[in-house]
Amino acid sequence: MAGKNEIHAFLGAGTTFEGTLRFSGMVRIDSGFNGTIESEGMLVLGERAKVEGEVKVGELVSAGSIDGDVATSTKATLQKGSQFSGTLTTSVIHMEEGARFEGRIIMNQGKPQSPATPVSPGEGAAVTGAAEKKSWFKR
Repeated sequence: MAGKNEIHAFLGAGTTFEGTLRFSGMVRIDSGFNGTIESEGMLVLGERAKVEGEVKVGELVSAGSIDGDVATSTKATLQKGSQFSGTLTTSVIHMEEGARFEGRIIMNQGKPQSPATPVSPGEGAAVTGAAEKKSWFKR
């Protein structure tokens, strides 16, 4: 029986994959991948990984390159040296110094949604007028 942190599949360097990848548990990619990735598990992208397409996973840990839309149900970690271009929809993001990000981030507060779903600026935020604002510095 596979453990929680055990890698269930490994797509190694020097190979290229195209199509749809569905998995459970954890998968590590160190190659080129063009297409769709779907899982409630964890996707780990090594330094040589280059993913183009749409990704919907439980958790993302990336040291590689992503060009496309990504949605996570728990969190996304962009490690030093990783590159991201597209839309990232997540509840929690951890971006290390040295990670490159070009695009937009949608914080979904634990509500899974498709990365293609448009979200208007300020959605879910309370709007208050100047008269309703309270100062934290009152004496």
